[in-house]
Amino acid sequence: MTKGNMEIKEVRQLFLLALAKIESLQAIGVENKLCEPQDLSELKLEIDQIQTSLDLMTFKASDHFKFLSELIRSCGLICCMKVVQPNSLMMFFQCSSCPIFQFEEAFLNDE
Repeated sequence: MTKGNMEIKEVRQLFLLALAKIESLQAIGVENKLCEPQDLSELKLEIDQIQTSLDLMTFKASDHFKFLSELIRSCGLICCMKVVQPNSLMMFFQCSSCPIFQFEEAFLNDE
C-alpha cells in the first residue's frame, strides 16, 4: 500500500497536512509573484473522501493525486526560495518535520 503500511486515516491525514502546508507556501508564492492563487477545495474534498484502501488506490490512480504531487514539487521550490535556504542547518531541522517532506518520503521517492 504505502511505505510502512500506514493506516488509511494516517495517509488521509498526511495528505491533508501536506495540503495545508501547500496552501501556506502558495500564499508566500502569490505574495512574491512566484505562482498564481489556486482553489484547492476540490482536492481537499477528494482527500476527505478517502476512507478505504480502495478509495486510496482510486485516489492514487487519479488526476487528483497527480495534481497533489505537482503542487508538492512546486511548493518545495517556493519553500527553498523564500522560507528555508537549501543546504542550511535550518533545512535539516525544518524539512524533517515538514508534511511535504513526509509526503515525498512516503509517496514520491519510488516514482
